[in-house]
Amino acid sequence: MSRAVKLTGQAIWASLGQLAQALLATISTIILARILGAETYGVFALGLLIVGFAEIFVGGHAADIVVQKPDVTAGHRNAAFVALSVISVFSAAVIWAGGTAAADFFEAPQLQAPLLAMTVLPVLTGLASVPNQILVRRLQFNDLARIGAVSGTLAVLVGVLLAFSGAGIWSLVIMEIARRAMNLAMLFPAARWRPGLGFQRQELVEVLRFASRRVENNGLTYISQNALPRLFIGQSLGTEALGLFAVARRLLDQLHNILSGPVAAVAFPAAAQLQHDRERLARLIETSVRLTTWVFWPVVLGVAMVAPVLVPLAFGDGWAGAIPVLQILALGTLRAPVSSFNTAVLVAFGRMGAVSFISVLSIVLGAAFLAVGVQYGLVGVAAALSLRQWALWPVGAMQVYRVSGLHPLGQLRMLFIAALPSLIMAGSVWFASETIHGLQPVPLLCSLVAIGVIVYGLAWAAFNPRQTILLLKAMSDVVRGDWASAKSRIPLILGTIADPQASRNG
Repeated sequence: MSRAVKLTGQAIWASLGQLAQALLATISTIILARILGAETYGVFALGLLIVGFAEIFVGGHAADIVVQKPDVTAGHRNAAFVALSVISVFSAAVIWAGGTAAADFFEAPQLQAPLLAMTVLPVLTGLASVPNQILVRRLQFNDLARIGAVSGTLAVLVGVLLAFSGAGIWSLVIMEIARRAMNLAMLFPAARWRPGLGFQRQELVEVLRFASRRVENNGLTYISQNALPRLFIGQSLGTEALGLFAVARRLLDQLHNILSGPVAAVAFPAAAQLQHDRERLARLIETSVRLTTWVFWPVVLGVAMVAPVLVPLAFGDGWAGAIPVLQILALGTLRAPVSSFNTAVLVAFGRMGAVSFISVLSIVLGAAFLAVGVQYGLVGVAAALSLRQWALWPVGAMQVYRVSGLHPLGQLRMLFIAALPSLIMAGSVWFASETIHGLQPVPLLCSLVAIGVIVYGLAWAAFNPRQTILLLKAMSDVVRGDWASAKSRIPLILGTIADPQASRNG
């Protein structure tokens, strides 16, 4: 089996593994949002915003040398663990000391006490970074998905029970602490690694040098994607508006993490191993763009089309203000899979300067667009962020072209062709929502989803006849009980995804 086919299969299984976790997280968000309300979520979002600044220095990206460096040693791993542990404790101390000032800045006195408890979060993140990246290097994405699913399930149960008992914002705080603590407890056994103090000065220098560039990348990305919009909303529109924005953004981020996150995660170690084979790297990029678009676009566009029915039904009428925000943000989120994959390729090649350049440009454009958009409320903010996403696409595509030889127009062509079934589906669902009248919310939602699934399936089959024939044959084998034959077709199906030429010539 070729590497591209193998990596495609790993990404699919990792996505399936994370699906249960994300579904549970979505259900918990719905339950907690109904109980706690938008303002409580807004205060919690401010707390995560502040903690997120600290985690720039200790998150998994700071330990990326464990994945990227071909000749990584035990000393590199030990040095990374010690450095991140020390920095995480220092970061927690800074948050503790500045809690009052942060609450005063945002004019949210109710933030102070929860923020003090949240100082443990960067410490847990710092301790988990190296074992997490060890699993990434080994391509053990199924283990990572299992750990995330278990820790997420237990944490959600804790959070929901606390919310029903009247714990308020503390249900969110304790839920997040519990999730990260359980995640850390399971990472070390899965990685089969114990940290130590055995490392040389040169190894520590190499770790810090690489980590400083990744911290720069991650810090600029965090400012661009998280801090900037939340600062504009928090200062100009208030905590309730921030809560509406945070929930809409969280739902879309969860879809991204489930449906395209594993592909980008697999791409990082895979591209690092293909640094000297541009042809195979270009094929890997084609595979990733096609696969993520097939899966990600129909779901995101479908959610956007049914949002007027879904949001009030799931969250209650008090969250109706999140509907247009979610719909407009979804248009920008469509670019997220390609953007994440491009970043993974650039980091794998050690092009951290290019990643920082894109992030700086994102901050500049974001500040300019948000300064105008915030004048029109949350809808204007969402429009500004979506416009920025697509304006940045040519910049990232050109940087990837320099290392892979895949021209930006080629990437755009693949994206458009793969997205056509999704666009047809979205148009059909929108037309149905405008013409169907008299149904209650639940039957209406079920009808729209059914229409979307049927139309997308037919459109996808029309644009991908080779894969459709193979899938139908595999399904026929399963119905006949011929499991061996069905299993033997899996590499062929993945091969047509990984190699479009094989699909045309098959």
